[in-house]
Amino acid sequence: SFEILGNRLWIDIALSNIIKNALKYSNNEMVNISLEHTPKFSVIKIQDFGPGISKSDLDKIFTAFYRGENSKNKKGHGIGLALTKDIVKIHKGSIALETKTDKGTVVILKFSS
Repeated sequence: SFEILGNRLWIDIALSNIIKNALKYSNNEMVNISLEHTPKFSVIKIQDFGPGISKSDLDKIFTAFYRGENSKNKKGHGIGLALTKDIVKIHKGSIALETKTDKGTVVILKFSS
């Protein structure tokens, strides 16, 4: 079974933030969500097929109130990813991004099993 030990509400908020961002930036394309469970880790990957995140934005994307270059015409306040990172950290997890310009972004959440 797939389990993440922790505060359900906080985990829901973190996942919701990432999924909402993926949908917001997907340019009406499909968003893929995959789950993987090993004896040591539970991994959630959320992939969009939007514009990707520029290298100049990548270093700042988890900073509170920071909004990337591609967010100018999108609603938001720049707190979602900062909050998500804090929630993941509290749950002794990790968050990573893989992004390619005009190909999309994959957010990888990894939690100890």
